[in-house]
Amino acid sequence: MEEYRLAVLLLLGAAVVYFDLRYRLIPDRIILAGLVLGLPFYKNICWAVAYGGTVLVLAALTGGIGGGDVKYIFLLAVYLGETTWAAVSTAAAMMAIPGLVLVAFKKIKPRDRLAFGPFLVCGSIFAALGGDHLWKIFLIS
Repeated sequence: MEEYRLAVLLLLGAAVVYFDLRYRLIPDRIILAGLVLGLPFYKNICWAVAYGGTVLVLAALTGGIGGGDVKYIFLLAVYLGETTWAAVSTAAAMMAIPGLVLVAFKKIKPRDRLAFGPFLVCGSIFAALGGDHLWKIFLIS
């Protein structure tokens, strides 16, 4: 089942990266396909509602994350369950590095938006491969 989960995450991730970089959106049909393919993991639905709801509230309050990203985080929680925090934390950390470099070299303005989907894909693969354990070691040390 782990192989299936990773294969689906990679397949969906490739589509998310393509659409988010090219069109700056994550189509609903990718999310819906992921939900159908994620039926074996619906024991994680409580995590999906918790993470998706939290990110939705944060997005509504700050406007700093797009609707497609919110839906994709919900979908990731279906697959990753409680380790979704590692995926989102890794994605945020990975996004900060190029964002700060681009701002420092004046390629973008501080308020400009970067596509978050590709970073979420990387974070989800990291979490699926056990990255949450590395985060725990980092946070405890």
